[in-house]
Amino acid sequence: MFGIKRKVPNNTSIYTINKALLSSGCSDLIVCNKLGISKKELEDIKDDSSCLTIEQAHTISYLCGIPVDFIYFGKEESPDMK
Repeated sequence: MFGIKRKVPNNTSIYTINKALLSSGCSDLIVCNKLGISKKELEDIKDDSSCLTIEQAHTISYLCGIPVDFIYFGKEESPDMK
């Protein structure tokens, strides 16, 4: 956990799971392996991350290098994210 440099957004951006993964450059395969899920399950999480456990949320935060407080958990098309 100490080896990954944390990104603290200077503009207090909120990242969706998809945006966080894209900005980190972390591959879907690595995320799936770390979470113990299939590629289909990851795609479902990208669409609606409200079903994530706290442990999964922290794992994604760690892999992306983005504090969990800056990651949005919910439906991708939420009006709050527009």
